[in-house]
Amino acid sequence: MDVELLNDDRPAVSTVVTDERRPRKRGRKPANGREEPLNHVEAERQRREKLNQRFYALRAVVPNISKMDKASLLGDAISYITELQKKLKEMESEKDVQQNSPDVDVQMGNNEVIVHVSTPLETHPVSTVINVFKETQVDVVDSKFSASNNTVFHTFVVKTQSGSEQMTMAKIPCSLRRGNLAFLSVVSAVTFLFRHIHRCTNKKLQCQFLDQLSVAGFLGEPLLLRHTLLFSSDGPGSSNSPNLRFALAVLPHIYSFDSSFDVVVWNSAIRGYEQNGNPWGAFYLYCRMSHHNVVPDNYTYPFVLKACANSASLEQGAQVHCRIIKSPHTTDIYIECYLVDMYAKCHRINSSRAVFDNIRHKNVFCWNVIIAGYAKNGDMFGAAELFDEMPRRDLFSWNTMIDGYAKCGEVKSARKLFDEMETRDVITWNSMIDGYVRSGDMEAAKKLFVEISIKDGLTWGVILNGYVATTGDEVTGVQMMHGLFEKLPYKNTITWNSLISAYVRANKVSDALTLFESMGIRVRNSSSWNTMLYGLVKSGDIRVAEKLFKAMPVKDSISWNIMSVGYREKNEFKNIIELFHSMTTTVGAGKISADCATLVIALSAVGVMTLYDDGRLIHEYLKKNRITTDGVVGVALLDMYFKCGYPDMAFETFHAISHESRTIDHWNGIITGAANHGLGTLAMKLFTKMVGKVRPDEITFIALLKACNHAGLIREGFVLFDLMSTKYGITPTVQHYGCLIDLLGRAGFLEEAEEIARKMPWKTNDVIWRSLLGSSRHHNDVVIAEISAKRLVEMMPRDSSSYVLMSHIYWSTGQRENHRDVLKEMNKKGVVKKVPGFSSVRVESNS
Repeated sequence: MDVELLNDDRPAVSTVVTDERRPRKRGRKPANGREEPLNHVEAERQRREKLNQRFYALRAVVPNISKMDKASLLGDAISYITELQKKLKEMESEKDVQQNSPDVDVQMGNNEVIVHVSTPLETHPVSTVINVFKETQVDVVDSKFSASNNTVFHTFVVKTQSGSEQMTMAKIPCSLRRGNLAFLSVVSAVTFLFRHIHRCTNKKLQCQFLDQLSVAGFLGEPLLLRHTLLFSSDGPGSSNSPNLRFALAVLPHIYSFDSSFDVVVWNSAIRGYEQNGNPWGAFYLYCRMSHHNVVPDNYTYPFVLKACANSASLEQGAQVHCRIIKSPHTTDIYIECYLVDMYAKCHRINSSRAVFDNIRHKNVFCWNVIIAGYAKNGDMFGAAELFDEMPRRDLFSWNTMIDGYAKCGEVKSARKLFDEMETRDVITWNSMIDGYVRSGDMEAAKKLFVEISIKDGLTWGVILNGYVATTGDEVTGVQMMHGLFEKLPYKNTITWNSLISAYVRANKVSDALTLFESMGIRVRNSSSWNTMLYGLVKSGDIRVAEKLFKAMPVKDSISWNIMSVGYREKNEFKNIIELFHSMTTTVGAGKISADCATLVIALSAVGVMTLYDDGRLIHEYLKKNRITTDGVVGVALLDMYFKCGYPDMAFETFHAISHESRTIDHWNGIITGAANHGLGTLAMKLFTKMVGKVRPDEITFIALLKACNHAGLIREGFVLFDLMSTKYGITPTVQHYGCLIDLLGRAGFLEEAEEIARKMPWKTNDVIWRSLLGSSRHHNDVVIAEISAKRLVEMMPRDSSSYVLMSHIYWSTGQRENHRDVLKEMNKKGVVKKVPGFSSVRVESNS
């Protein structure tokens, strides 16, 4: 401390003298004329001040600033500069086009107009020809241009510079083909046509244009592919228009090129698939976008979510939702609305409501979507609460509520809202009329029908369906319906379909087919074809149904299922399997994914035919397409493997199903299969595992009693029969008693079995007595056999099997006289003994 104080007490003069003696540092002086250099704090302050001034200047130049922080300002500036660079490139390209555009000079003559068109050689389609002429050392003397209806002629008069004319004539065609003159000269023309074909209102001409484009082979050029897809997907026409079908046919060609198709093209293709009723194709294209490194935009997600909603594909919709959360479009209001719609149509109304509640600025569209979701899920109480909270309602809001109440049977609530409405449209009237028709109040429906001033096809369809539904005689109702149909001022697809459906319901299939044929191809839609196909299958005319099915322009899953059911009704199981393979191997726009009904029918047919290889193919199809086996498909798969004689595959399939997903049907299927394969002990073990998770039903105990029967487990069979009523409250049916009687009969307890048959609370059938008669023959018990045969003859006097079995029992026990008496009784009563392998026909004589 003393040293420090001594140093501090030194005079200031000596310090100055010391500083003056130091040599001055070389170099430039500090800025602003300061002799002393700035310390670090001051320098940093001035640097930040200059940086802030630069930011203020940048903020004044860049428009549309999103946020005021520096990071956002730099991001907006980068985006703005990028946009300016893009516009600069567009301006430069437009300048090049203008420079390369032809100069047109028009001169007026006496009676004609002379037009001179001059174009730079390198931009003109004919430049290839000129270059070929130069290569082959040919001079152009003269050229003429002319055009006919379908052809353009450009004639050149040339002469050779050296060499023979024959060699020149051989060189020129080869050089022109090598230069691909025909293609290069047409690409620009086709591109020009695409720009103007949208204005054409003649759909026939549009189709001809697309057909000619395909035939000419111009789908190999990526530029023309892009124009084709954009035009066909965005062009005029309905979702089933030929333009759209052409676009979907063009899509496979896209993957043949390594070209960067922008997001607009992908959006057009996805929308095309979605509008054409192929949501799986739309989702597949969406997945392919990532493979091609194309980032979806705010137009992509609504199309994909709509496809997921229309196909009720919850898993795919959830995947899209996860990607939206990670994208910059998470707060886009229309994407959020389509998320609400997707979850509602997938019957996840709670998830739909959660998305709706998170929307910050809700508009009328958002409210309408969530209200419609509640209404379609049958929750009109929740829909009414939202309707009351709605800040502003439009016509769609009122129509949604009225339609929801009408379909739920609450006609009074619907009519109350109907009367409160100030403005109504035809949809309002149709919903109210439909509500009265559904409730059976045709008088009120007719009254509204008369009051409505503007009727569309749906109005007529609703009232016509009401006639059929309310009349006791369907034929009379259809006739009344047809009379009203003939008086229609105009007929559309809905009215035609309503009448065809009415004829099918009344079993007037021939009249329905006549009406269908007079309908016209343009008026028919998929519902028309499916209704007619169902009518033919229902009437049993499967061959005519086949012809109609092959003639269908577009087949959906309903069409394939109708044909599968038709084959099943005719026991044509081989055709079912072939139909399934044809459905799953279809490629392109017509590809349809098999649904649960299709798979169950196909697996059932495979099981009947015991075609194990086909069954394995179907199982591989399930795995490839990630189709769950939790429901009826899994049950059908188990049944197929058991019927094909592969119980190990059935057990493997059963164990692959999670414990939580195993339903009573799965357990019944695996226990029944084990029982039919003689695995009684294993069936009992499966039952022990089952009761801790799933409550058994009647089918479970039938399978268990059969298992005990095949394994000879008499004690276990009685225990199970007693458990049905005492523990599980299941009343035994005739089938349960039949299994128990068969169990006792096979084991030799014939008297006990006969006693149960006599005392059972249900009326016995021929199956029980036939089972008891068969057991009596096996054990040579004549007394029980006579009792059983007597009951069988009383129930079925014309059946020969009971006589034959009884005669065999008498013969095997040495009672020859009784054996002959039974045969005499058969002849006396006219009972014909059936010869194995032959059919018998009884012919009555009039003489």
